[in-house]
Amino acid sequence: MVGPSPQTHFAPKYLGLGPKRHMKLVSEGTAQMAHVASHGKLLLQRLHEQREMDFLCDITIMVRDVEFRAHRNILAAFSKYFSSQAEKGQEITTLDPEKVSRYALEKLLEFIYTGQMNLSSTRQAAVRRAAVFLGMSEATKYMEEIPHWAEQGEASQSEADKETGPSPPSPASAGSASCAGSPVNRVGATGMDRRGEGGEGADRRGRRCG
Repeated sequence: MVGPSPQTHFAPKYLGLGPKRHMKLVSEGTAQMAHVASHGKLLLQRLHEQREMDFLCDITIMVRDVEFRAHRNILAAFSKYFSSQAEKGQEITTLDPEKVSRYALEKLLEFIYTGQMNLSSTRQAAVRRAAVFLGMSEATKYMEEIPHWAEQGEASQSEADKETGPSPPSPASAGSASCAGSPVNRVGATGMDRRGEGGEGADRRGRRCG
């Protein structure tokens, strides 16, 4: 009696993988498996889009009165600090602004979700310190490869972390209101405010209590 033939794995046609040049076959014993070279890049792009829409975000990071929304498992994959926090199961994590400024966290989240950072020359040092505090080795190595800017353009720690003017605009989940009744800003990947539809200056404030 003839046994079953070795199983061969092929990507279904409905995945829309594009031309064959974007794929390669990886042999594993008697099996063959199609590999899409751009799969990782596409995954990162989709996760970035989800964060922009506050879709499936399950953690809120507070820096002063500003909320940053993100995905707990994604943060844990890139940060030892957030990995340890994930084990506690807390929905809200508050960071010391003296260690991680709003600007630094925004840029580090940008790196996690896009693989790059658009850094201000006067705040590079503050972002690097925040990356070290959060245990983000990949981000630290990334910044080490950036050419050093002129020393005269560097600001001190307090100046780099000092937040002037109104809180940076940020996307917020719809219909949010803070548990304590005080206004907060929600920050996502785009760095733009989501204003209420009731008026130009009507902020959607706060967050939903769990």
